[in-house]
Amino acid sequence: MRRARLDGEGGRLTSNADLQIACRIIDNAGVVAALSELMDADVGRHRTISVRGLLVACQLNAMARHHRAHLVEVARVINALTDEQRASLRIVKHDPDKTYERVDRLFNKLTDVLDAGHPGVDAKWLANRLAAAAVPTEFRMSSSVAVDGTDVETWGALHGEATTVDLDGEAADTQLMDDGTVPKPKKAARKALVLGIGTDGRKEYTVDRDARAGHRSATNSRAAGPYVGYELHLAVQARDVRSTNGIDKTNLSGEVPGVITSFSLAPAGTHRGKAIVDDLIAAKRAGEPIEGVYKGLCEEVVHHKSGLAL
Repeated sequence: MRRARLDGEGGRLTSNADLQIACRIIDNAGVVAALSELMDADVGRHRTISVRGLLVACQLNAMARHHRAHLVEVARVINALTDEQRASLRIVKHDPDKTYERVDRLFNKLTDVLDAGHPGVDAKWLANRLAAAAVPTEFRMSSSVAVDGTDVETWGALHGEATTVDLDGEAADTQLMDDGTVPKPKKAARKALVLGIGTDGRKEYTVDRDARAGHRSATNSRAAGPYVGYELHLAVQARDVRSTNGIDKTNLSGEVPGVITSFSLAPAGTHRGKAIVDDLIAAKRAGEPIEGVYKGLCEEVVHHKSGLAL
């Protein structure tokens, strides 16, 4: 059976100003050439949507308030462009009824390339290049970043209670409670079903094969305890350290925009140093003006003028 055709109409009209902003972000990210080299074939039919056209359309969709990151929304963005706008993005032979299928096919090709293990080209590389390019130059006002992580639950269904998963990651020793023990459930709980063992030797609890078990801190809406999913680590621009005695006195620069300069999504239980430090070092080597690192989104400072450390 063929699925019902998705409605590609009703997309938001794109102004030339918005198109210029989206193009500038994609071009400044410097990812099109590398991706095109891996995605464009020398033989066969010429692609009707260019790699740059797809990325710009995704960026235009992301710039809209309350947007949904669905491929059909990207198709609607393309359908709502003018003929001149599509031509500038090398989107040719436009057929509104075929746009979604073309977007879907090209996006799947993109994900295959990002998952193929090409040196220096993966999803994290693409996401961080886009994140850095989206920050206007005038907003980069310091050479320091604050680093912190937050839990992200897996989309996969867990068969059993989260309180029964095993903390088998590198960060297990740092994810225990204050008394050095894993919190016990208050009542008998159904043991979480293990679906397999990943290539990293850790247990897989859901059909989301990349998700792992970890421990998260308490919030106003839930207690601390184990969960299955990921940790999102963010590097956010922070105030520079003007002077410090290394003990109890620190003089900081003025307020700066709290823009995200890089991020890393790692399986829960990954050692936090490994989850983000390599990305910070790579960003510095790529030209990012990083001289100081804050441990956590707070005033606890780990500052090194000669390099990076956490």
